[in-house]
Amino acid sequence: TIKGNKANEGGAMHINRTSSGSGDTLKYYPSVVNINDGALITANEAPSNCGGILIANKEVVVTMNGGEISKNKSKNGAGVMIWADATFVLKGGKITGHKVTGNGGGIYTRAYSDSAIYGGLISGNQAKLSGGGVYEWKSTKCGYDREHVQTWIDGEMVQNAVYREGWLANGVYGMEKVEDLPLENAA
Repeated sequence: TIKGNKANEGGAMHINRTSSGSGDTLKYYPSVVNINDGALITANEAPSNCGGILIANKEVVVTMNGGEISKNKSKNGAGVMIWADATFVLKGGKITGHKVTGNGGGIYTRAYSDSAIYGGLISGNQAKLSGGGVYEWKSTKCGYDREHVQTWIDGEMVQNAVYREGWLANGVYGMEKVEDLPLENAA
């Protein structure tokens, strides 16, 4: 259990690649993290980005097979934030009960990162602006030379909300073909 922590970004965890050396001998090493049944990441805070798990940089892969990421708070991406070429795979478990004052209550994907949802539950998340459940930020100003990929194969997204009246996308903001996703979200 990771509970009750605070940081500017990544209140519970900030997962990045590791490195050694310097200059011409600088080498980067991949980081691979699995979250399994019994894991609980809850009630963490970050005033900037991601109260839960912040996943950053190329060669960083986090796979959630089970467990729960819940009730974290931040400005953006309270549950999971993926950026700068990182990858997040949701196969099982729950991402639930998060609240943000900005975008992406449950999952926030940005800056050419990848996410894949093969299972699991995204529910009860709230965003003041967009994407109560999932928010995908597309930008061409980040200096990356590739598109990011979001894949939705299976899983459930229910009862996520945007709590600013008349604003955008209660369940998912920014993904292609939103109408084909299995969504049941508050209006």
